[in-house]
Amino acid sequence: MKAHAIWIWSVPALLLTCHCAGSLSLNLEGPELRQHPPPVTYFSNSVGVTLKCTGAGHPPLSTKWLTADGNHLTEIPGIREITKNNSLHFLPFRREDFLSSIHHDSRYRCSVTNPIGTTLSPIFAIRTIIDEPFKFEISSAVDSGEIIEGNPAVLNCDVKPSVYKDFVKIIHWKSVDQYGHETEIESDEKYQISSVGLLLIVVGAKHQQLFICAGLNLLNNKIQSSAPFMLRTLQSRAGVPNIPPTSVGKWQEVIFTEIGKNLDLLSLSMGNPLPNFRWEKRVSGNKFVPVVSVHPKARIVGPMLSFDGGVTAATNGTYRVEVMNSFGGFSLWVDLIVSSPPPRVELLPQKRTAVTGQNVDLNCRGETPDVANHAEITWFHNGKSLGLGGDDESGGAGARMRISSTRLSILNMRYEDQGVFQCFLQIGMHHVGASSNLLFPASEPELLHTFISQTLQPGPMVSLKCSAFGNPRPTITFYNDGDLVLSPTAEDDQGPWRKSSNHPYASGSYVHMNEIVSHVNISSIRVEDSGEWKCVASNLLSSAAHSARLNVYGRPFVKEMEPMTLSAGSVAIIPCKYGGYPIDKIVWRKNGSEIDTISRFRTLANGSLEIENIKPGAEQYSCSVSNRNGESASASVSVNILRPPVISSFNFDDNLQEGQRTSISCNVMSGDLPIDISWLKDSQPIPPTLNVTPMRVKFLSNLIFEELRGSHSGIYTCSASNAAATVNFSAHLVVKVPPSWSQEPMDSRALLKSDLMLPCLAIGMPRPNVQWFREFPMTRTAIRPDHKFQISENGSLLILGIETSSNLTCEATNGVGIGISKSIHVTVIVPAQISAPMTSVVVAEGLPVLLRCRVHGDGPVQVVWRKNAIGLEQSPRVLQTVLDTSSPLEFSAELRINFSEKSDSAQYHCIGFNQYGRDEDTISLLVKARPRPPKEPIVTEIGSRVIQLQLNWSLNSENDPVTHFVLQYKKSSEISWDTDQVSNITIHSPTTTAVLRSLNPVTNYEIRILAMNEIGQSLPTQPISVLTLPEAPSGPPLNVTAIHTSSRTILVQWEQPHPNLINGVILGYHVLVSPVPITSTLSNSSSKLIDEKWGYQTEVNELRPNSRYRISIRAYNSAGVGPESPFISVTTPEGAPESPPVNVMCEPLSPKSFQVMWEPPPPHLANGIIQGYKVIYSPAEYELQGEKPEIKKTGNRETTLHGLLSYTNYSVRTLAYTGGGESLPSHPVFCTTDEDLPEEPSLVKVLSSGPNSISVSWLPPRFPNGIITKYKIAWKSEDLETEKERYYMASGNEDQMLMEVRRLRDNKRYTFSVTAATSLGQGKPSESVDVVVMAKAPAKIASFPVTRRPKLGQSTTLPCLSVGFPNPEVTWLKSSGSSPYTTTKHVMRNGTLFIPRVKDQDEGTYFCTAHNTIGSDEIQHTISISRPPSSVSLVLGYITTNSIQVHWDSPISDPQLSGYILQYRSSSLTEWSFHPLGSRLTSFVLDNLLCGTAYQIRLAGENSIGMGEFSQMLRTKTTGSPPEQHPKLTEVIDGNGTMIRIDLNRWPNGGCRIKKFHLEFKNKNIGEWNTVQRTNFSRVFILNTTMGTKYDLRISLENEAGLVSKIFSVESSPEFFTNYEKLMQNNGDQSVVSGSALLSDPHIIVPIISACICTVAVIICIFIVVKRKTANGNGWKMGNSSSQQTWLSSDDFRIEKPLDKSKIEEAPGNSSGMSIYATLNSRQSMPMTIRDSTVRFQTFGQVENYDAPPLPHQPCFGRPRGNFSSSISHEELVMQEGFNAPGHNAHDSLNLQAIRNLRRVSNPNEYSVEDICSHDYAHPYQVVSVNRDPTTNLDVYDGRHTLRKQKQGKRSRGYPNQQD
Repeated sequence: MKAHAIWIWSVPALLLTCHCAGSLSLNLEGPELRQHPPPVTYFSNSVGVTLKCTGAGHPPLSTKWLTADGNHLTEIPGIREITKNNSLHFLPFRREDFLSSIHHDSRYRCSVTNPIGTTLSPIFAIRTIIDEPFKFEISSAVDSGEIIEGNPAVLNCDVKPSVYKDFVKIIHWKSVDQYGHETEIESDEKYQISSVGLLLIVVGAKHQQLFICAGLNLLNNKIQSSAPFMLRTLQSRAGVPNIPPTSVGKWQEVIFTEIGKNLDLLSLSMGNPLPNFRWEKRVSGNKFVPVVSVHPKARIVGPMLSFDGGVTAATNGTYRVEVMNSFGGFSLWVDLIVSSPPPRVELLPQKRTAVTGQNVDLNCRGETPDVANHAEITWFHNGKSLGLGGDDESGGAGARMRISSTRLSILNMRYEDQGVFQCFLQIGMHHVGASSNLLFPASEPELLHTFISQTLQPGPMVSLKCSAFGNPRPTITFYNDGDLVLSPTAEDDQGPWRKSSNHPYASGSYVHMNEIVSHVNISSIRVEDSGEWKCVASNLLSSAAHSARLNVYGRPFVKEMEPMTLSAGSVAIIPCKYGGYPIDKIVWRKNGSEIDTISRFRTLANGSLEIENIKPGAEQYSCSVSNRNGESASASVSVNILRPPVISSFNFDDNLQEGQRTSISCNVMSGDLPIDISWLKDSQPIPPTLNVTPMRVKFLSNLIFEELRGSHSGIYTCSASNAAATVNFSAHLVVKVPPSWSQEPMDSRALLKSDLMLPCLAIGMPRPNVQWFREFPMTRTAIRPDHKFQISENGSLLILGIETSSNLTCEATNGVGIGISKSIHVTVIVPAQISAPMTSVVVAEGLPVLLRCRVHGDGPVQVVWRKNAIGLEQSPRVLQTVLDTSSPLEFSAELRINFSEKSDSAQYHCIGFNQYGRDEDTISLLVKARPRPPKEPIVTEIGSRVIQLQLNWSLNSENDPVTHFVLQYKKSSEISWDTDQVSNITIHSPTTTAVLRSLNPVTNYEIRILAMNEIGQSLPTQPISVLTLPEAPSGPPLNVTAIHTSSRTILVQWEQPHPNLINGVILGYHVLVSPVPITSTLSNSSSKLIDEKWGYQTEVNELRPNSRYRISIRAYNSAGVGPESPFISVTTPEGAPESPPVNVMCEPLSPKSFQVMWEPPPPHLANGIIQGYKVIYSPAEYELQGEKPEIKKTGNRETTLHGLLSYTNYSVRTLAYTGGGESLPSHPVFCTTDEDLPEEPSLVKVLSSGPNSISVSWLPPRFPNGIITKYKIAWKSEDLETEKERYYMASGNEDQMLMEVRRLRDNKRYTFSVTAATSLGQGKPSESVDVVVMAKAPAKIASFPVTRRPKLGQSTTLPCLSVGFPNPEVTWLKSSGSSPYTTTKHVMRNGTLFIPRVKDQDEGTYFCTAHNTIGSDEIQHTISISRPPSSVSLVLGYITTNSIQVHWDSPISDPQLSGYILQYRSSSLTEWSFHPLGSRLTSFVLDNLLCGTAYQIRLAGENSIGMGEFSQMLRTKTTGSPPEQHPKLTEVIDGNGTMIRIDLNRWPNGGCRIKKFHLEFKNKNIGEWNTVQRTNFSRVFILNTTMGTKYDLRISLENEAGLVSKIFSVESSPEFFTNYEKLMQNNGDQSVVSGSALLSDPHIIVPIISACICTVAVIICIFIVVKRKTANGNGWKMGNSSSQQTWLSSDDFRIEKPLDKSKIEEAPGNSSGMSIYATLNSRQSMPMTIRDSTVRFQTFGQVENYDAPPLPHQPCFGRPRGNFSSSISHEELVMQEGFNAPGHNAHDSLNLQAIRNLRRVSNPNEYSVEDICSHDYAHPYQVVSVNRDPTTNLDVYDGRHTLRKQKQGKRSRGYPNQQD
């Protein structure tokens, strides 16, 4: 075949055409990961690890390793490298080379890339296990180690250290006999080896045997054995009594494991006889069944339950083992929790052929629908992260890709969107992902836009642009005269660009409208840039080129040309690279002679020389160019013409199969040398993994295949090349391979009616035949293509409009082998479907409506209802429910309208949707009208038994005619309107009044009216509530009991009077307590008022211990007081004495004892029989230091204390005790024990001081036991028969003594001792000290070490008395090594160091050294400067209305801290108040403070030196605030049309006691303000009013925190509220509009403007009409009462004239017996109303609300539980309190019930109260104007109390009432 020569300018060679046995075809496949590292890889540092990342795809792939954040991974020499086959290798390393960032939990990922796209792997981690020596140790699982014959034993093969247990596998156990022979143990009747390596042994009699275990280190594959372990039987069955089984091993109640892991449950026990074991599993409730019945693969061997095949999700559950023998047994439970494997994720569709402009949706979902919903999802496109789609005006990918949780939507698909899309889910610790390929069909490059030839002057900018289209996207390369100018790098086809260093051109490339656009920019063109320019677009299929010439005016030039080698016999083209313009002539020369172009030579249009049939040889060619001006240029090129290689033809054998051998030879027949021979497979170098060996013998190359595989199939090319040309010859190798999966079919899910593609791609040679089957229980059916099934050429099955789930099988055969098959299950996912059984519904207005639709679909399915396409909100009237959920795919959805209205007529849409689809159905609803409700009646008269109503029959004209009306009434809202307890009265027109008779007193009646017509009845009117007037109770409280709760309190309990005798609402009870008999030492009778809502019990306080009382109770309501209950008696028990023993005296008896005498407490303070006394004593010095004292108990009035310290001052106190407790200790008295003989001196030094002399020094005795008067110094020598002595008279203030004894003999040994003496005589001598008198004595120091603690500025001395001969020289050093003290001013003659004024730098350690020529000595002293205490850190504790608790830590100080100074002041004061505190305190409560006031607090410590620095200022505020600005109006003001009651007790006080209040009123239209005069100390005011009249009330209240003043506008109306109890249950937000908000509210301003324009009559009419309409709307109501009410409005601080604070009344301290009524001038008599009758109020313009929220809890700011009064009679109390329920004047009196556990504080007249806040209604109690009662030991000062809380958080709960 003739070879055709093609010249490529980039290489000096010719390329001959390729002769192939096959043709190239391109099947594009995106990269697919086939292998990647697991989530976590462990490796040993001694071995290292290699990680592989491989994939498949076409074109071929490249592999990259990345960090977890996507950066390229770099190699680290010696630590981490990337091998030639792109594996990631971590090298072994030494322990000291460990790098945490590399070897500990470093995170990576890999990617595979081809021109189609990039696929990422999930993130994986690398963790290194440091290879350290470890060992196996065998241990017995039996705790005690004793094994009874027949009982099983279990041996563990433990790994030490335990960190290696997860990387070691137990491979075998061996037994060792007495001769040392080892025998491997296998599971049999005697031994069982569990799946986790435990050895279970049945032990026989006298069983003693050695065992060995061995394990494999999975990290380095090393095997290691344990040391032998001896198992012994310590007891035999015959020697053991019968015992029930007992557990002897460890048992876990909860076990966590993972799916697939082996697991053993072991229950070791011991018993005789041998126990039996029964293993069970709980299936439901308390039902257990045998394990093997639910887990057939479980294995049970005695005490062991094994899951050898690995646990599954079904293994989860509770297991029980019962261990029993004939003498007993036990059971153990364990919860086995199996964690799920990483969830599988799929991205659908997995592969899709894309079409430009199409919209594509990708769905990322897990194996269960909710997996993706609970995961963090990230999206990638070709390895790059996708964020949320944004608004991109350019239409880029950011604007066209929308991410919505599990769905990625691609709008207007473009070619740049081609590639791999991935979603990754982070689910807990698992990181999983899936990918999808979106591919366009392959196409060859096509140049769309190119540049043209141009002739230019030098200087302008020139841009050359080429654009091309193709798939894969082509790359564009630019050439100038054959020289490479610019080309893209391999990293990115669109940039960066590689440019020649010889050409400074700018370039760029981008993608536009699915085409690649590249350009070269020449900023200023030069003559040198002229020439032929070419752009080449290339992809894997082909290439396309375009060239054009640029001519630039200028002198001619010819570029230098490199030597060329051409192939002989071919057609050669030699370019002439010339430039300049214009060019007139081009001339070619060969070897210097001009070429005749008529023969084989021809000059082409571009100036190149074409030579046909070129001959071999070496030639010189030159090209010359010239212009008309005679300017010319030339260049030459050397051309070497060689003969090209010629290859003999070859081919492979036919019918080669996998596993066989073959070879092929490539013979080069001719061609000039040298010739290189190489082999290619599929145009690529042969991969080394194919194990194909080429062998070269001169001009012959053989290719040897030792074992054929399917991967060997392909086109093999032999390439022979020399300098002239490269020639190829190819042959096709076909290896027949049995089928295998390239894409295995998998279980799939698809939406109902959707199309499903099931891939079944098999590879093999020949190409496998793929067939699909449908599987049925007893048969199978082959799938044939039809209207539902389509089978593609590659075997994939397309199911069109899938409807049902099915089991399918895919089989692949090709005649080689037996073929392969895979069965899968296809699950059909049902989108939501809606069907309604009804299309239209007609109902009468007011009746309930039920609309229902059936919902079908895979859950979860959500259902919503819409009315005329508008969503419906759930409400009490409109309810949406789901019913009948027994079927997981079908259920009912209901829309229930409880009370239909005309406006409900509409089209209702039932809409269902799940994650797979949406559907809806429509139901038409028509509501027909019934009569509208009539207008509400007006109450005209109220009595205790009668209610009269005025009726209004005006009806809306649009309704049908009304035939009659029905008036209904019942007793309370708790009775349903549907019961027979409702009374009905039929009323016919024109009756206008109705009277209800035979009613009950103080009963709340609800009244409503219905209208009737032919269609039905109307809705009833809103019920109005009317409360009849009360009558006094006619019966006493029942079942009165009383018990004592302490020596001073009695708990009284009772029940209500009989219900028929209450005659209204009980307001409270009057408890009367009287002593029996009444004596002069007991107080008069006491009475107490208890509010009804506080319950039916109270605690009576401040009683006398050991006394008898009688008690009676009376109930009262607003009409009067009921009869008294029968008296009951109760006696209080003994209490602790109120006084300690008196006249305490003490008298010393001896040095070790003294006698204590006292008198008992006064009889009236004994509170019982004195049972004995306690004597508390300790040395006074110890008591100051906080030491615990000694206590002696005695029954006498005197006692002798023994074992005391001699001559010691003692503090002595006594207390008395009864059966009720102990008294306080008495004030201390002090006694000093007598003197005694002293102890020996504590230290003695005897030193030789020179010739014939000895110096003796000593320290006083540790315990002198008196006053030391003198010391005796005694000595004797060996030759003296008698002892000599001298005396040293003590002065009393010496801390060290020294005496010199002279006239002794040198070199003689003497023995010395020292004895101290008091006035009683001499004590014990010191230990004897021997010394030798020396003529020359070494220097010694006679002084003893001391520690001085001077203050700054004081003087001090440090002694250093030295002895020796010659006389020593004394040197002082400070702090070891500093310069010596040499100034004589400081060192005295006797060596003592004197410091006249101590400074900071003088503190430290001092060393005194004495030395002479014989020797030296040293002594050490210390100076520690005494300073004031350091600053403390002050911390805030709890805060109340009148107290603040602070905490602190003790400062470090020396000498000991003596106390603290606590200073405080309010923010309005400049002077500080202070408290001195003890040194042992670390917290303190500041009480008696102002409520709601800011305070500043600081603290400083004190010691003997002085006061330290103050702490940092603590700023805080007591709790409480000014009175509430917006009180709940129904709490403060109510009435019934003839009176208005104002209860200031119910006005929230902000937590602070009300100090002053002021009340004024006036007629709203006329008159001036009138002050309501107080007639008693109550805060309840009743004003008589005129029906229908408007009034203004101005109320001002002041407490310690501030002042509030409000104005209320009130219109009196005859209707009553419901009772107070119901009001408390239904109170809502009271709309008290304040300040400017009141004037801006249209609900208020409109009525006010209307009132100014219209007459009073018109206003009343409009008011009635509006009120009746709002009764049927969404109004604001309390309970179910009527809308007729007293109206109320409020303006904050709307004061017509300045408020005179002097008129604000001071809140009193005590109640007095005055009338509580303050009346307006009215001719009508004021009816008697009950305390809690509640006539309704409402602010102007505020509509009514049906349901108001309950009263919020008000901790510690309610009313106290009751008041005590001992100065008024029972009758006066009832009449005066009247409407003032007990406790409303809680701030005005001391409630002694709340005071508990008083303790004495620093001020003898102050006490603390432990409980100031009790239960729900407790208040911070205020104590005012109460004199001290000698029986209570309580001091109270006017206006300010001194109660203190004892501990934070303690509260006295009292006795909760029944309502609580």
